Amino acid sequence: MNWKTEITEISNNVYKLTMIHELGARIEKTGTDIEEMKAEALGDSILMEQEINKKLKKNTNHNTM
Repeated sequence: MNWKTEITEISNNVYKLTMIHELGARIEKTGTDIEEMKAEALGDSILMEQEINKKLKKNTNHNTM
């Protein structure tokens, strides 16, 4: 996957997790359980990666016709 991950503490024991795809798509999670946020964001990133790949494939197929 082509994601950059950032975790910042925005308040005492409250974290913001941001994942940014190299094409600009973003996933953000806010909470107190970093491991749970990571697991949720990972699942979301897999789904989003599949959607990105579908759109790229569709655009590639459309441009070659």
